[in-house]
Amino acid sequence: MDAIPTYLSGYEVDPSGRYTCPLCGVQRAGDAEDTGWVSCPMLNGQMICLGSCIDHQKVARSDEFDSHYDRGLFETLHINLRRPINELRSICMSHQIEVLDERIAEAGPNTKQMLELKSLLLVRIRTLT
Repeated sequence: MDAIPTYLSGYEVDPSGRYTCPLCGVQRAGDAEDTGWVSCPMLNGQMICLGSCIDHQKVARSDEFDSHYDRGLFETLHINLRRPINELRSICMSHQIEVLDERIAEAGPNTKQMLELKSLLLVRIRTLT
């Protein structure tokens, strides 16, 4: 399960279609396959493609973060933003908790799984500090 934030279409992000995801550098707002776009707190609210969001979420909350095959995503952010990796992970996981809290409040069919994921994220954040 992922903590999917509310997302916008590429057209809503940039009607010209030229905006490119700052994380993956591939997805453009005008692409025919529009995955959706979300505000990323690690980038101070800059819009990123939903695929990059999900990729970063999975790495951030991994119990095997140090050996995760996509750990480089956070290494790159660390270098580009000059922010500690644990700080970036914490921001990402805190955002996931915010999203889950919104979804849990809606009391949908996956509430139990969302509560379990939230508990996991809270444990992971505590281990960073």
